[in-house]
Amino acid sequence: EAQNGASDELAPPAGSGQAVVSVHDTAIADATGLELTVVRDFLDNADGVKFAVERDGDTRTVTALLTD
Repeated sequence: EAQNGASDELAPPAGSGQAVVSVHDTAIADATGLELTVVRDFLDNADGVKFAVERDGDTRTVTALLTD
């Protein structure tokens, strides 16, 4: 669901791999205009699918992109 609201400006450049910096769930919600609960629910279910998600209390942070 969060991906539907994402824009190209949020996507890392091709070949960035592990050089991409962490993105907090609040920043994703702000950038996409989605409710924070929706973003957090998506991240809870997407961990390990396309990126690694770190949890600290209620906060979710995307920490790395995963490659096949």
